[in-house]
Amino acid sequence: MTTDLAYTQLGTDDPSHRVIMAHGILGSRRNWRSFTQRLLKQRPDLQVIIVDLRGHGDSHGLPGDATVANCATDLVRLGAKLGIERPILMGHSFGGKVCAEAARQWPEAVRQLWVLDAPLGPRQARESTVEAVIAALQQVEMPVAGRSDVADALAERGFSPALCAWMTTNVRRGEGGYVWRFDLPMVQVLLADYFVQDLWPVFSVRRGDAQHFMVRGQRSDTWTQPDLQRLSALQRAGRARDIEVEDAGHWLHADNPAGLLHTLLAGLPPLA
Repeated sequence: MTTDLAYTQLGTDDPSHRVIMAHGILGSRRNWRSFTQRLLKQRPDLQVIIVDLRGHGDSHGLPGDATVANCATDLVRLGAKLGIERPILMGHSFGGKVCAEAARQWPEAVRQLWVLDAPLGPRQARESTVEAVIAALQQVEMPVAGRSDVADALAERGFSPALCAWMTTNVRRGEGGYVWRFDLPMVQVLLADYFVQDLWPVFSVRRGDAQHFMVRGQRSDTWTQPDLQRLSALQRAGRARDIEVEDAGHWLHADNPAGLLHTLLAGLPPLA
């Protein structure tokens, strides 16, 4: 059993700001490496720590139940280990709710919280892209001979080429072929907890001078009208910035990485 998340640290050793980045369900830190490198070319003053959330990538065997709260505690514990006091937290989808909970748990007010296409309230499990992908993955018999088999299986079910290509980064070579980098049964438990958590209060309550950003894909299917109304009210109250990335669905970094990069560069703290 391990108590530490797997992570990759990129950027300068003398940063003006430190970013902790969390992937979505089914993902890993590998998914965000190339995007992070593009960000660091524009902002070489940053240091970015990309993590594998529990049950994903190389983070397996951590103590405690598979919950959003424990995933957040993992981030806070890693931050303490690395000496990070006021991070910029950035999370996509499931990782967005994890970062919101981590912002609530953090000993000091975080500098910024970026939630990338993750409505923060509870909702009923429904057929959206995320659930459809999980349903499709359950039909793929592992191990497979090659990465392309994963892409082909998803393409046959109508998923976009960008999503199919992204999912090939979530397999690794194992005994007899390629296997998932994530623990699919744990993923389902984590997702069930994700659905019942209400983390809108994190945006509603001011903690120090922390800034809150919600970034949505223009074509994302994860948002309900009540979600959008709640977000609009928070923006009017000055508690959040609502930003839409054009020509992007739920997987912002795969659908329109240039648009997401532009959005982050416009909102990150200025160069020191």
